[in-house]
Amino acid sequence: MYSPLYPQRVSYSNSLVKVSFPSLEIAGYNFMSCSTEYLEEVSLPKLKELSDGALTYAVYLKRIYMPNVEKIGDGVLEENKTLEEIDLPKLEILGRSFLRSNNTIKVLNLPKLSYIPYEMLGENNSVEQVYAPVAKRIEEFAFFDNRMMKSFIAPNVVDIDDNTIFSNN
Repeated sequence: MYSPLYPQRVSYSNSLVKVSFPSLEIAGYNFMSCSTEYLEEVSLPKLKELSDGALTYAVYLKRIYMPNVEKIGDGVLEENKTLEEIDLPKLEILGRSFLRSNNTIKVLNLPKLSYIPYEMLGENNSVEQVYAPVAKRIEEFAFFDNRMMKSFIAPNVVDIDDNTIFSNN
C-alpha cells in the first residue's frame, strides 16, 4: 500500500541480497533503511539525489554503485559495518553523519565535494585516507573519533569549525 510518508521504502525484506534500480534518479526519505539487514549490493546508476536516512543499518552491505549521485542527505549509510566499496565522483553536497560508525572503508575519494559536513565519518574505525580537493569548509565533529586516519588531503579548505579532524581520541 502506498504511503506518502514512505513513498519509496522497500518494506522489511530481510531476504534481499542485491538490489538494482537502473532508472531511479531520486530516492526518498529512509530509502531501504532499517529493513534490509542482509542486503549486500546496491546499484543505482542514474541516481542523482539520495535523501535523509537512506541505506542505514544494512549490516552486510558491501558495495554501492551510484556514480551519478550529486546530493546525499543527512544520516545516510550510518551503521553499515561491512561496506567496502563506494565511488562518488560527482558528489557535491553531503548531509550530516555520512558513513558514521562504518568500520570497513579504507579510502574515500570525493573529487567534487564542496564541504565536509558535520560528523562525517564520526566513530569510524577504518578510513585511512580522505581526498577532497575542492572542499572549502570542514564542519564541527567531522572525523570525530576516527582512529585510523593517516591522510587527509583538502588543499582548498579555508574554514574549519571547532572539534573537527584533530579531536580524535
